[in-house]
Amino acid sequence: PAGERAPLFSMEQVIRQKAAQDYLALDDSARANLERTHWRLADPLFLTEANEVWLEHMSRVAYAELRFSEPERGLRGWETDRGVTYIRYGPPEIVANIPINTTGLRTELPSSDVGWSGMAPRSQQGRNTSVGSTIVWKYDDNVVFMYHQEAGYSRAEFSGDYTFIADEVRYAQPSKYDNIPSLPALFTVPMQIARFRGVTPQLVAVEIHSQLPLEDLLQGAEMGRSQLETGLFLVNSDGDKVLRQSSTEIYELGDAASANPLRSWRLMLPASGTLVAAVEVRDAITWHAAASRDTFTAVPFPEDSLSVSDILLAEALRPLAPEPKLRADYDIVPNPSHAYATNQPVTIYYELYGLDLDSEGFADFDISITVRVRALHREGMIDQLVGTLADAWGFSIAGDDRVELQYHRQMDIQERDRVIEHLTLDIHSAPPGEYEITIKIWDRLAEELASGQRSFVVVE
Repeated sequence: PAGERAPLFSMEQVIRQKAAQDYLALDDSARANLERTHWRLADPLFLTEANEVWLEHMSRVAYAELRFSEPERGLRGWETDRGVTYIRYGPPEIVANIPINTTGLRTELPSSDVGWSGMAPRSQQGRNTSVGSTIVWKYDDNVVFMYHQEAGYSRAEFSGDYTFIADEVRYAQPSKYDNIPSLPALFTVPMQIARFRGVTPQLVAVEIHSQLPLEDLLQGAEMGRSQLETGLFLVNSDGDKVLRQSSTEIYELGDAASANPLRSWRLMLPASGTLVAAVEVRDAITWHAAASRDTFTAVPFPEDSLSVSDILLAEALRPLAPEPKLRADYDIVPNPSHAYATNQPVTIYYELYGLDLDSEGFADFDISITVRVRALHREGMIDQLVGTLADAWGFSIAGDDRVELQYHRQMDIQERDRVIEHLTLDIHSAPPGEYEITIKIWDRLAEELASGQRSFVVVE
């Protein structure tokens, strides 16, 4: 029956409190749609037929019902304090049960974690009768919950301030699903998404670049070869898969560990709103998997006004034609991780659309490229760093934390619908940290401004 089924599907216990209040205020239809979307997007691996997070959630709800129900109070398992905790975070790493005796003395927690499993010893001072106990649940991220249980009763409620502590933990981490047996290891796939104008102004060309973390995926593999399934998925805001591309490849372990191969896709999409892109890879032998997800908006670039494509971060760029005019005229090695070594040049590629033309087919525009330091904030370091970068890159100092390069261009573009720009920065003087590139285009003829941004990191 719907009334019995509703708590099983409910998101109330696994989202933040304010979101849960808004969720409960929805009508039945809207709530069902939200539940459907939430659990579809929570699926950690689209490559598999099962939704591992959904199955884990259902198993937790079932366990909470069987283990923590309080019939004498009319409470189902998912309504109790321990049941709610179990549904949100799964089984605790360590459970301790510390009896409380009639003298009011409580056995102290042992100094070593070894003593946390099982029952703590009773105090040996006199003949004390237990009137209850304190139950402690400890999770592997050092989150601890304490409950008080009266002797002879099955119910256990949060002790003292732990009701408020549970609320604080819920705000920071509403739920956690990292104990799924069929996902013994889930790594991250570096991924970069860049959008350009498609073959027609009504289409969006979306490039998705990734790098398969083979060193992580194949660790512990004992066989001479491994079978990796790789997939690209696009999911809409309702959680429906609108695209799936997958392939299976055999890797010899001796060869695979030497490099993490690049995987790239270029898609032509109509206007389709916000989409989630997922790149996934799974080893059929070890069951190790890796996945990354990011959102983007597939909105065509306007035909009658100035706009800038996304900035594509690359490791190398090579023209394939004497006068490159299209993306296909370049061989680009993308950088999915957005990370560069301290001695590695940063190459960027971007496109301009909708520039106004004079009577002879010339565009007239200014370009400003700013690099801002985002992660370094030690006193005195920024001024010194900005000056060093300005000297190394040929930029001028534009502020306390940024350097800027400005130049003016006049270009004969005739019937072309875009202007292609690229630039390489030598960052040999840049210390490790996070940086942000901002590009601003000023169309002198149309008197319009457009801009774009992209972040990158410098590592040792």
